[in-house]
Amino acid sequence: MDVRNRESDLEQLAEFVHDECQKRLRAYEAQPRDAAEHFETENEVLSGGYAYRQLYELVQNAADAILEAAEPEGRIHVRLSPNRLEAANTGAALDELGIVALLNARSSPKRGNQIGRFGIGFKSLLKLGGRVDLTSRSVGLRFDPEACRARIRQHLGLNKNAPAPGMRLAEVLDPAAESSPLSKSSRWNWATTVVSAEIADEAAFERLSQEIADFPAEFLLFLPSAISLELEVEGAAPRLLTKRLEDGLAIVSDGTNEARWKVFETSVHIDSPAARSDATHIQARDQVPLSWAVPVGGREQAGRFWAFFPTETQSRTSGILNAPWKLNSDRTNLIRGPWNEAIMQAAADLISGSLTALSTPEDYGAAVSAFPRQPERQDEIAVPLIRTLWDQIVSSEVLPDVNGVPRSPSQLLRHFVEDTEICRSWAGLASADARDSYLHPDCYSTEARLSRLNALVTEAKRRDMQVLAKSPATKWLNCIANTDLPLAKQALSFVGRLLQDKFTHGLLSVPEARLIPTADGGLATPSEAVIAFGSTAPAGFLGSGPINHLEGSWAA
Repeated sequence: MDVRNRESDLEQLAEFVHDECQKRLRAYEAQPRDAAEHFETENEVLSGGYAYRQLYELVQNAADAILEAAEPEGRIHVRLSPNRLEAANTGAALDELGIVALLNARSSPKRGNQIGRFGIGFKSLLKLGGRVDLTSRSVGLRFDPEACRARIRQHLGLNKNAPAPGMRLAEVLDPAAESSPLSKSSRWNWATTVVSAEIADEAAFERLSQEIADFPAEFLLFLPSAISLELEVEGAAPRLLTKRLEDGLAIVSDGTNEARWKVFETSVHIDSPAARSDATHIQARDQVPLSWAVPVGGREQAGRFWAFFPTETQSRTSGILNAPWKLNSDRTNLIRGPWNEAIMQAAADLISGSLTALSTPEDYGAAVSAFPRQPERQDEIAVPLIRTLWDQIVSSEVLPDVNGVPRSPSQLLRHFVEDTEICRSWAGLASADARDSYLHPDCYSTEARLSRLNALVTEAKRRDMQVLAKSPATKWLNCIANTDLPLAKQALSFVGRLLQDKFTHGLLSVPEARLIPTADGGLATPSEAVIAFGSTAPAGFLGSGPINHLEGSWAA
């Protein structure tokens, strides 16, 4: 953009800001009580959940600017010093809609997958106690709370202590000025927008320092752009959070550790009139973005709901379930209502439809880890999600057979001995038909997975369904029987190892299993066969072929 066009755009936006501020003062003239009401609105922000969300709000606004510009890559840098909190970002510059949102409290536009740029949360910067400058390539705004209150009181003829809001009027700043944070000599000369908030509250620096240290790198998972986020506290080493895509996975790094995630996304249209009526301006939008992020590998952790940032409400599923949930006043927990329940219904569809995509050649049973945990109480917020998810899981092709092919739980049998290594040894000997009918050994790889399988059986019974019947010992062992002598030897070695620890495995004997190859090419049970070398079997018994001494381990 050349200098002449930039100056023209600045003049146009400066005039727009002036007109908006004049409209605000005229509105206060017509209804003076609004000034006190807007003062109370700001107080509610500072006494509620937004009071300690300055870091989240600045990062959120920066990310939304990058999303609005539809840039494939973006950069955000937050810097904290004892007397100032700054946030710089690339992306879209401030426009008229953004100005309206900043000068009001609940006028934030929700564009596409945006979190909600310059919404009511921006007012949380009042908590820091000083001026707030927002300088963009298009125009700059200065919010001086004391000057704003004084101007409103003077305009309305109020006394000096009368309640008046501090962020309803703004002064225009020239982004091309030498003192601008966007000047060529500034550390922020690469940025499109810089927010700089003075810190007058001494306690805020320590709190914000800790928030920077604790900021979740997973925030980047739900942004379509490859955004780098640098978090810096003066005098300390900065944290650089990054996300990259690799082989279908999102790799998130905080500079020290990397975590791999699978992210599934959809866009949901909420049709229910009750749900739409229940939504506030913060959640409501035509298309609701919904994401499920599942960690790949590592220790299992309790899943949580996120509203673009973490809440304290457990989802009882794996990973992170992110959507514009309706939250309580301090924005830490989901609340009951038709809006959240409608999104939970859609979330159950997303999760159940994505379970098989978790499977890999290294871990075919990964979907089992994502089955819901049972709630501790039936009044938990997540119960509608859990109930709907089980409704779908019990009848969907979500469990792998021994070959790794997804099957319905009603089509599969559980192994008589539910131990991963034993089941793998069994699978190496089993017939093709048996491999189609039994669970993959990876489904037993942890105690948690075994617990989820038990929960699946319980949930199916509640729905008058029978799934995952446990195979009787004889049927299970017959699946590995073979008339080929080398394979028969392996099968008998397998059974012998089970019998060595028969009380652990519950296999006390195998009188009915036809495992022993006979001289005539058939199979016999142990009670029917004798081992005969060079002679005919006694009357009533079947002679076996020559089988040498059997030994080995589960890995054999």
